[in-house]
Amino acid sequence: MPLFARSLALNVLYNWARNVFKNPVNNAHDILMICCITKTMTGWNLLKVANTCRERCGGMGYLSHAKFGDYISVAHTCLTAEGDNRVLMTKIVKDYMTNMRNKTFKLPET
Repeated sequence: MPLFARSLALNVLYNWARNVFKNPVNNAHDILMICCITKTMTGWNLLKVANTCRERCGGMGYLSHAKFGDYISVAHTCLTAEGDNRVLMTKIVKDYMTNMRNKTFKLPET
């Protein structure tokens, strides 16, 4: 169930990012970071879900009619050329740190 819940939460994130991209009124300076976060998180989740489903099916997961190979190949296209999205997440953290240092971004208070 956690993979399902994560997938639903990432769908909400994707829909929000799409709406921000369409109408960037208050978030114009954050569009690149929002898109990078959405890409990395959904790519990692797709790969994890596809691999987990294929593993749970046993040997039947390797058959072409199961389509898990197609989903795994689509997940690999979501990853960066270096093989992982860590590069994008590092860029996002660097951008947030720079914005906090320049006082253009403030962390939410708990």
